[in-house]
Parts: sequence; C-alpha cells; structure tokens
Amino acid sequence: MSKRPEPLPTDETFSSATLERNRRMGFVTESGVVYEEGLANSSGMRFVLLREASTTPEMLAQAVRQLRAERDVVGKILVAEILG
Repeated sequence: MSKRPEPLPTDETFSSATLERNRRMGFVTESGVVYEEGLANSSGMRFVLLREASTTPEMLAQAVRQLRAERDVVGKILVAEILG
C-alpha cells in the first residue's frame, strides 16, 4: 500500500488568535489538528490545516483522511504555520 503524500504547505499564515477561535468553534479533527475552512465553489469546501509546534506528520495525515472521508473537500488540503 502506498503512503499518501503529506498535505501541501502554503504561504498562508494564521495568527494564534485564529487558531484559538477555530479550536473554540470545534474546527478540530479527531487527531487534534485545528483547521480553517471556507467555501471553494459549488462543489465543496477548501481546508487549511493549522500546524502547531506539536503537530506531527502522522496527525496531519490522519486529519487529511478524516476530512476527505467526512467533508466535501475540493482540491488539495493545505498546511499553514501559526504566527505568534
């Protein structure tokens, strides 16, 4: 079985305030990865995983699998860094 590639990094950055807001709103995968979502088009949503210092590649991979299985994901799931 081939290993799925890691989510693609993005030039986007998010503040720690956005991270905490999304966490409070429940935008957290079962593996504990907080994410940002937005409407991509009429076919579905765009997702960006918010990588914290404690986020492992395994957590990211599990988050991608969960979002693809449970949500209408359009395109690639990106990964963004958190700015203090």
